[in-house]
Amino acid sequence: MNKVSSLNLPFLIKFTLNWRLLFKVLSLSIFALLSFYLFQIEEIIRISYLNKVYQQKIQEISDDNAFLRAQVRNVTSFENVEEKIKNLSFEKVEEIKYIPISSEYLVKEIY
Repeated sequence: MNKVSSLNLPFLIKFTLNWRLLFKVLSLSIFALLSFYLFQIEEIIRISYLNKVYQQKIQEISDDNAFLRAQVRNVTSFENVEEKIKNLSFEKVEEIKYIPISSEYLVKEIY
């Protein structure tokens, strides 16, 4: 029941074509390409979702990192203030003494 048709090409080459086999091969090729296409679309969607999730995690970690850096700066500055004052030999000011300068000059030159 296989129908075979003949094609007469311009170069006098006789070519016979099995239409049923051609239909099966083309159908299989189309099915394979469609399956591959759907697989690729699924991969693109999965990768884009993972990218979005990872970007959110990166943002959260960056925010936490900035917060922790600020806390470390505050802790170290407040803890070390007393030690720095002692190391620089500062004393507590009890009385302020001003140097008298005549009212004529805003700045006095010294030679």
